[in-house]
Amino acid sequence: MTRTLPPVFKTQATNRRKRTRHGSMQALRESVAKVKSFGYLDFTSWKINKDGYLFLTRGKRSELFKLLENSGFFEFHETNISQDSVYQHQVSKFLATGYELYGRGYYARKGEVEIHHLDGNQQNNDPRNLRYVSPGLNYFIARSLRFPYTGNQSNRITESAEEARNMLRLSLKRTLNVRGKRFSQEQLDFLLSLRLEQARNILDEWYLAGNSYNNLINKRVEQFSLTMTTEGIVAQL
Repeated sequence: MTRTLPPVFKTQATNRRKRTRHGSMQALRESVAKVKSFGYLDFTSWKINKDGYLFLTRGKRSELFKLLENSGFFEFHETNISQDSVYQHQVSKFLATGYELYGRGYYARKGEVEIHHLDGNQQNNDPRNLRYVSPGLNYFIARSLRFPYTGNQSNRITESAEEARNMLRLSLKRTLNVRGKRFSQEQLDFLLSLRLEQARNILDEWYLAGNSYNNLINKRVEQFSLTMTTEGIVAQL
């Protein structure tokens, strides 16, 4: 039996300029430019919670989502996210999802971004437990978790390499901004070569121990170097 893909994964039939009933790629870019010009995506303008996550309060959040909705793509209700604040990584996921879907010629539809809880517990709304994805991707993630043979592991989400790199870059930028640290290019390349959860473990260990990035990352590089080549490391991660 042939199973059709969810509507969000059906490509448009025309090769003309990509446009949906909600808007165009150009409108999205213009809206993103406006958001940036207002400084809402500038890390220094966001508040920081006790865990180091950046967020906007209700007043600024309302203006931000108004701009995003004017793009013609992000047509969703504010109730889809936290009632009192919106986190920077939420907005980043909204933008990334929009660009990816438009770039691949998919239909946009109302409520495009859905919340997925990594541990399956819908009551656990810790930002680190959330992913903001399209309904179609949410569908495939759910199947991957339910049926092990459709995903690499049955007990967690395996993100695509590109998404993992993007999320890691956001995590690094957030942590660097909060702590005022800077990476060398070699150290950054090393972290980006790891899987997302492994790099996050390094960041968490550094955060809890109060160590410097330089010492901790150099220590990890030495540990890996003693056992295998760079190619071997990447192959096993």
